[in-house]
Amino acid sequence: MLTDHFEKTSPYKNVYSLNFDTFNGHSHTANHLRAYDFWLNSWHKTFKDLNVENYENLKSDDYLSRNVNCLFADNRPVALFLTHVLQINRCGINHDYFEMYSQETLTYILNNFNSVFCISYVCVDNEWRKSRTNLPLIDIIYGLATNQFLDSRCCAFLSCSRKSRSVHKVFEKFGAKSLGTGSAFNAAVDYMCLTKENIQFKDKQLKNAIEYFYKPSRSDENA
Repeated sequence: MLTDHFEKTSPYKNVYSLNFDTFNGHSHTANHLRAYDFWLNSWHKTFKDLNVENYENLKSDDYLSRNVNCLFADNRPVALFLTHVLQINRCGINHDYFEMYSQETLTYILNNFNSVFCISYVCVDNEWRKSRTNLPLIDIIYGLATNQFLDSRCCAFLSCSRKSRSVHKVFEKFGAKSLGTGSAFNAAVDYMCLTKENIQFKDKQLKNAIEYFYKPSRSDENA
């Protein structure tokens, strides 16, 4: 097999050896719980590193109320992101997701979109960071999320992206643009936005990997 040959001849971990799965809050599988433990431990560490107060009190509400997207090495989670859809009206704009957004950016969103697809809580296992894999998992994450957005009826795809991790630059590869800058959880962020007419997949290797993992779906969550 190609994967076996790659693992014997390359010093890098092969992303094609991973499995991609999605869950919603009604899932009760072992992998859903494994993904939860990975999410909780990863964000405990991140919030601790960012000196976020009471980081150890992170609850499961966001995890259970959003779609969970996870890449597994066998049954071990190695990369994860949450997604959800918000209608942009006086109710949706009051969602706690937008607490980290500047008023100027919120006004722009309110005036230009009626529904948005949001990504949050992105995390990658240290052993699967960019320097250790044949393709960056963070790029694959944003590519998979971009395809999910494309498969939805939403007008825009939003990401509050940390500058110190250059996550905003990853999203730019798919055509996203900054709506402004601010701060979230003691970190400088870019409020990134992608619309469907600006989507691009320029990197052929990355595009092939995204197509390998992506399974289109349409549900009420993507309405």
